[in-house]
Amino acid sequence: MSNYYRINTDELIEQGVDIVKFDPTKVKVIKDRTDISDWSSEGERYLHYRYEDLELSRMMHDLNYSCGWTDTRVRNEGRRENLSGLSLLFRITTKLRKRPNKEEYTKVTLSNHEKRAKSLDKYDVEYATEEFKKAIEHFNQWYVDEQMLRTVERYSSISGWKFDDEKEIVDMDNEIVELQNKLKELKNKRFDKKCDLVLNYIKNEEEKIHVDFKQPLIEAVNIKRQEGFKSSFF
Repeated sequence: MSNYYRINTDELIEQGVDIVKFDPTKVKVIKDRTDISDWSSEGERYLHYRYEDLELSRMMHDLNYSCGWTDTRVRNEGRRENLSGLSLLFRITTKLRKRPNKEEYTKVTLSNHEKRAKSLDKYDVEYATEEFKKAIEHFNQWYVDEQMLRTVERYSSISGWKFDDEKEIVDMDNEIVELQNKLKELKNKRFDKKCDLVLNYIKNEEEKIHVDFKQPLIEAVNIKRQEGFKSSFF
């Protein structure tokens, strides 16, 4: 799939919230291996389950959902181009010791490794299935919340709705324009009147304005009057 997943509020408002259905048949054992290393003196048990749902894996990735938010060990790691599904990994390693002057490992360390390896038997397919189910249930809770939040947020925004053909709205829009024009005209008249008052004050010989500043002030005020009223706010 080339397109990235996103929450489409246009579809949701008509179709309702989307839910991911859990399918236990998608739980697969990818690897169950017990090894004795020839080069590192270690024994290992590696157990890997996968929930094979590439679309769900990509959806979680694209919607920035993290499986780490759950109380499970399920993970969805890797880049988008190499995601393969949800994973559940278990791994134990045991340090092995060789017998003196022998290439054989001691029975004690081999027995210890065998016990530790068998301890992973409790994480069987039934356990893995339940873990994947819990992880997907948690995702669904988050996913539904996100769908609800984004859809309600968008469609509760009054300014986002258009009623260009509604007569009452059109009439009120026209009234607003008329009032705005009247307000603009009134502000200009008010500004012009204030300019008259300022000029009269400057020209009044009884006021304490030195003659050196009278003419420059009168010229400056007249320039501002020609420019017209300007709001002090942007």
